[in-house]
Amino acid sequence: MKKILLVLMLGLLIYNPLKSQDNNLRVEIELDGNNDNFYVLPVGTKGVLLFNEIDDDKTSKRMQKYSFTLLDNNFEKVWSKKVEISDAVFYYKQYFDPVNNELFVLFNSPNNQKEEWKQYDYGNYTVVKISIDTKEITVLNESNKIPTKLTGFTVYNQKVYLGGYVVPSSGGKMMKQIACYCGCGIPYFLGILNYKPVPILMTFDFNNSTTKTHQYETLIPGQMNDIFASAEENIVYGLFNTKPDKNTAKMLIKDIDGGSKDKTSKSISFKMTDEEDICSPKLYTNENHGKILIGGYSDAQSTYKITQIGVANVLKGLVFANIVDGSIETMKYIKFQQLNNIILYYNKSSARSESNAKKQAKKKLSEGKDLRLRYNLLIHDIISVKKDEYIMVAESYYPQYHVEYYTSFDSKGNMHTTSRTVFDGYRYTHGMVVAFDKDGTVLWDQAFEIDDILTFNLKQRIKVTVDNEKIICGFTLDDAVKSITFENGEKTNERVLSKFKTNFKNDKVKDEMESDVDFWYDNYLISYGYQKIKNTSKKGKKNRTVFYFNKIEYTN
Repeated sequence: MKKILLVLMLGLLIYNPLKSQDNNLRVEIELDGNNDNFYVLPVGTKGVLLFNEIDDDKTSKRMQKYSFTLLDNNFEKVWSKKVEISDAVFYYKQYFDPVNNELFVLFNSPNNQKEEWKQYDYGNYTVVKISIDTKEITVLNESNKIPTKLTGFTVYNQKVYLGGYVVPSSGGKMMKQIACYCGCGIPYFLGILNYKPVPILMTFDFNNSTTKTHQYETLIPGQMNDIFASAEENIVYGLFNTKPDKNTAKMLIKDIDGGSKDKTSKSISFKMTDEEDICSPKLYTNENHGKILIGGYSDAQSTYKITQIGVANVLKGLVFANIVDGSIETMKYIKFQQLNNIILYYNKSSARSESNAKKQAKKKLSEGKDLRLRYNLLIHDIISVKKDEYIMVAESYYPQYHVEYYTSFDSKGNMHTTSRTVFDGYRYTHGMVVAFDKDGTVLWDQAFEIDDILTFNLKQRIKVTVDNEKIICGFTLDDAVKSITFENGEKTNERVLSKFKTNFKNDKVKDEMESDVDFWYDNYLISYGYQKIKNTSKKGKKNRTVFYFNKIEYTN
């Protein structure tokens, strides 16, 4: 009944959007608890699409129902539709196709095995496709029942591609452990107990309503890092890391859908050095069908170690590769100490303060040692605003966890202490913008702080748009929407676009949760999130928890 009331309330608010105290258009949806999840997606001049789970008496057994509502640019309701999906899956992420005005929403199932494997999906997936223009909704499902870590998600020609790697199930781990015990530990020393990730690809083809799962057994141990659709070549590429032996690491760029008619361009493989391995790479196709690859790099020995926080990497720097006619023309490794601004953010995850982090970095540099960051990089799609200039925008984060200890007593009064590791979420620290020329030379670099976010939802928190040769980064920080503009390597504009204002006078925001921002259309952004608000001047209920979204105008 609670969510039925919410839907009715939502309808009222949609038809009566209010002006906030800073005169921005704002909608508030009041919640009864903290577990009501709403999602909003800007769809250009069409408006915004709002969706959430609802309950009603007509929902089928073992199913859940979602409502999708299109609002125009003034937050007035255009249409609304409902769809049922399995109750075993939960919202994961979304992809909007601006060419066809279609939204693809991915749902996955959490892994309910032991704590150390909870960062992996259980292997059940649902994709919902919503047409903004026709209101048509289509649902496809796929299940592989194997713990899976997703690392790539894209849509091309009505086909959804999910890539990542799979890890052993509880049964598989148990059999290896039994083999170790029975073999007096010999399997351990032979490396049999090292759980080797297997690259996996899942496709959801909305052209013919089919799904498919494929494991790349020949690339063990390895993982699919990302998926890149090249419209210029009509090819979908998978970016793989593989480690065929202890001292060899390879990068593979492979046509994963058979779209290439030229056999020479179907697969590009190159060996990294014995010391380095590429992490989180991104691919870009230039006007000559050449390819630019940018990513981070780490110690080869540290990659593919599956832990309770995923695949562990200790980053040493950035890597740049220029690929022409299927061969590497240029490949450069750029150490972090070669960047001007990275020292400001050296290992804030482990240092007690920023000043200590800087001291540690300077000490390393004075001793001639490399800076190694205990971060992962969430790298955006590569941008090119000038000929032969390629720009990487990335967000640094690290997985955070803590250890819990439990004390118990046996029947004889002896005390026993046990412990378990608990994953707290992903901690974001800062953003990076680095420009390269076609030879991999760093032209300029900038870094800036982003909100110290701790979340289980790993996604891009910095939103990027391009205006001629200006790169504009929008993000939330310190209860406000902020932007930084970069032009020719300089910060030309850094300012607060809007404070998080509420609808009523004397409102006090007690807590701000999962705040985010997206560039919308023309010179408008949309900000959204959850707030706990207190207003002692109002009669009756003094406290409310809301999901909100604001329309914000900005100028360059």
